[in-house]
Amino acid sequence: MAAVHKGEGNRAFQEKRFEDAVASFSRAAALEPKNWVFFSNRSAAYAELGRYDDALDDAKETIRLNCEWTKGYVRLATACSALGRLSEATAAWRRACELDDENASLRESLAKAEAAEESSLKEGKFKFQGSKRKETAGDGEDVAGGDVTEAKKKKKKPPPATLSFADDDG
Repeated sequence: MAAVHKGEGNRAFQEKRFEDAVASFSRAAALEPKNWVFFSNRSAAYAELGRYDDALDDAKETIRLNCEWTKGYVRLATACSALGRLSEATAAWRRACELDDENASLRESLAKAEAAEESSLKEGKFKFQGSKRKETAGDGEDVAGGDVTEAKKKKKKPPPATLSFADDDG
């Protein structure tokens, strides 16, 4: 029965009915809670809905269930990137590349993540002085009082595209 729900979820995902996909993958996971593919697929559906915290949770569960499955790290990297957790995203892409060192698409994604992380550091989002980290407005200027809302609005970027695979196994 879990396979039926997975198939329904895959169809819904392909048809861009992501809420339905989440529901189907959730039913599959309830029946087979140790099947990492269901969590991976649901993570992808959550990411498409912009529910990146949920996508991150499912990516972590995917990796907990199978830490040698490349796609789990792809899901983790995607969610972390969208949440602005660039160093975690880079680490996840790096691990995916270690697991599948022949995959040029993964290497390209790692390079993009490394560039985004480097760019973030160069923009001066965090300036290190002595042993204290000072948050800045992004232009190297210190922001007083910890209120960086306006400064961050100026630097807001859209979330990265989700990398997906065309295979049927998740």
